[in-house]
Amino acid sequence: MGLHDTLKVNLAVDTYLYKASLVQAAPGKLLDLIDTYKKIFAEETKVAGDATPLWMRHSQGDRWDLLVLFPMGSYMEYYTPDRVVKRDTVLDDWRERLKTDIADSQHFVNDQDIGL
Repeated sequence: MGLHDTLKVNLAVDTYLYKASLVQAAPGKLLDLIDTYKKIFAEETKVAGDATPLWMRHSQGDRWDLLVLFPMGSYMEYYTPDRVVKRDTVLDDWRERLKTDIADSQHFVNDQDIGL
């Protein structure tokens, strides 16, 4: 087995998915949104068993304020019915707050629209 074959095997074994979401805060609501996300992510980690997301603040140009990377592992792991229900249960308490903290929130339908 050559180096090329070894790299192919390692890449196949070390596959891990992240879901990326770009979120724009409503005017004057960035700190509120960050505070809300901190609470949601802590609760989702406990309730749904999700890994804590990685996130960063964007400060120049473009129309987004936060980049949130959700560790998924795989689609099958992340979207198991029990984990989806647990995440939705956590979000149910926060949906109205997120609608005021995120720009252009009138089109919310599900968690995909709020970056979660």
